[in-house]
Amino acid sequence: MSTMDTDTPVMSSVHAIVGRRLLEASTSKGKGGDSKGGKGGKGGKGGKGKSPETVASVNSFVPRDGDVYISTMAKTGTTWLQMICHQLRSPGDTSFEEICTVVPWLECMHECGQDLDGDQPGSPRAFKTHQLPSRLPDPRGTAKFLCTIRNPHKKIVSHFKFIHAKGKSDTDDINEWLANSAGHALTSMFEGYVEYWLCRELESVLLLCFEDMQADLRKAVLQVAALMGMQPSDSVLDTVCDLSSFRWMSAHDTQFDDHWMYALLGQSDHIVSKVGLKNDKVQCELSEQSMALIDQQWAEIVESRTGLANYAAMRAELNRST
Repeated sequence: MSTMDTDTPVMSSVHAIVGRRLLEASTSKGKGGDSKGGKGGKGGKGGKGKSPETVASVNSFVPRDGDVYISTMAKTGTTWLQMICHQLRSPGDTSFEEICTVVPWLECMHECGQDLDGDQPGSPRAFKTHQLPSRLPDPRGTAKFLCTIRNPHKKIVSHFKFIHAKGKSDTDDINEWLANSAGHALTSMFEGYVEYWLCRELESVLLLCFEDMQADLRKAVLQVAALMGMQPSDSVLDTVCDLSSFRWMSAHDTQFDDHWMYALLGQSDHIVSKVGLKNDKVQCELSEQSMALIDQQWAEIVESRTGLANYAAMRAELNRST
């Protein structure tokens, strides 16, 4: 079963329930079975630009019992969760050159010479990915899925600053960029939010709000620990929260900038800080038209299948159920 470069559904612990709930949601709206993302969506990078060997390595991967997929949209706390997971299983370890050497990026492991089946420092193993849960290999249904959502307006601003700093935008104006790329930038984000929402109650899935992590990091760490099957002591929690804080990570930002991976891939010009990136070269104030476009896409993609009118409603409902 393929995860990266085909529409063939993946046998995973979340695929069936996501597909069924998407169908139910679309049917209830009078759309029959025609649902965007009804196959779980492709999410993230997919197989675009990847070699056949890389695609095959991911598609044939069989996670160990309890392996954790950090399955997120870009700029919603991915690197933060990598650090939290690593600190929970290896408290106090900051000896790594870059976080992807200890919590690897699944889709890049083959090209970086990393063994997908190899051990990691501590247990359980954790893998970063921008693939949606239903597109990830989990044939035995024993993997865990750690997912995040973030205020879409702030997520879009952060994402634009990041890609602009990497030289991947032809404009310095977020509104021009959004108008030209909204079909992908917004659709992929909101398709992801829908899937996370529909599988949030599964025991193998933890869905967190980025803003809630900011407001109460200790609570978020405890939630991640529970997903990982861990019961950290107070002293370990103190260590994890300290080393996963914005203060510590921003002071050591070269350990979180993908430089190790990009050097191996011959893409060192892509290295950009991912912790508190400041980019004063861009215009990042969303216009009323841009905010209306985001809200329209939310209504068409998210509200139509969840009944949630906006992000604030999603966050409030998530907090009521946790």
